[in-house]
This record gives sequence, structure tokens and C-alpha cells, in this order.
Amino acid sequence: MVMKKIVGSAKKGYVVVSKFIRAFVVVGILLNIAWNFYNSLTQARYELKTNSNIELLKLENIELKKANAYLVAENIKNYRNINKIPKATWKKKKMEDVFVYDYYNDTFWKQFLEPLKLPRYYLLGKTDFDLFTYENALRFKEQDHETLANPIPQHYEDDFYTPDSLLVRDGYVTWRELEDGNEFIWRIMDNFYMEKND
Repeated sequence: MVMKKIVGSAKKGYVVVSKFIRAFVVVGILLNIAWNFYNSLTQARYELKTNSNIELLKLENIELKKANAYLVAENIKNYRNINKIPKATWKKKKMEDVFVYDYYNDTFWKQFLEPLKLPRYYLLGKTDFDLFTYENALRFKEQDHETLANPIPQHYEDDFYTPDSLLVRDGYVTWRELEDGNEFIWRIMDNFYMEKND
């Protein structure tokens, strides 16, 4: 009888342990399902958020491209308008300690380069030292540095000789421009006269 009680208790204990293990496995399966569902939901939210961020970035990129295209068009239009000015106009970019020609209009070419039989874009990327005498180029360089140091436009009256002995009497306004971290000097003639030196 004692044996029957022990066996009966063991069976009951086995049943309880067995039920506990089954319940533990079921709870584990349910937790696993809940965890997978949570991960799927989180992943879906992340993808949705990422996709909406990507769409926003694409829209912003399109807007930036439109704005950039507009600015490029305006820049080209402005240069075209500057090219129509009947006064010599030019722009030099500061590169270390020198100023190189970045732009000049047709009038500049006709007044300074064409009489010397130089091509239209001869001076682009070059300095005053490539066109004028050393003394004149040095004076222009000093004026360029003065212009950079002063935010107010400057006016200069200059008489100088070109390499082929043409006397140039001119007056011009000069000002500085800061653009994309670069420094530029603009000049526009307001008085111009050339005569052959005999």
C-alpha cells in the first residue's frame, strides 16, 4: 500500500510536471509568436518611416535641382546681360596672391585684346602680367588687393601703355564679390580712350 501511494504520488507529480512543461512550452511558443509579431511590426514601421524619409529626400532633391537650375539660368542670363554692356567689364578671381581673369565681356575683348590680335578667350585663367607691362600689372594687382580690403566700391583713374605702345586713358569702378568661399574683383570702365604713342 505504501508502494501504491508512492507510485500514485509519482504519477501525480509526473502529471503536474508534464502539465507545467507543456504550459511552459505553450507560453514560450506564445512569447516567440508575440516577439516575432513585435519585430515584424517594428520592421514595418521602420521601413515605412525610412520610405517616407526617402520620399521626402527625393522631393527635397528635386526642389534643390530646380533651384540650382534657376540659379544657373539666372547666372547665364546675367553674364549675357553683362556681355551686352557697351563698357569693358571683367571679373578676376583671387588665387593665392594673384588675380586671374575669370570673365570679361566682348567690349573688353574689343578694346584690349582684339587690337593686339589676341583671341577672344586669351586672358581667361591668366593674370594682368600676361597682357600689360610689369609696372602696370603690379599697380593693378595692388588696386585689386585694395578693393578686396574695402567693402565699398572704388573708383580709379589710370593712364597706361599697352605692350604695343597704345596710350590708354581710362577710369573704372571696381568692387569685390565673395561667392562660394572665393574672392572676386569686378571692374567696369566708365571712361576709355586710346591713342597711338608716337
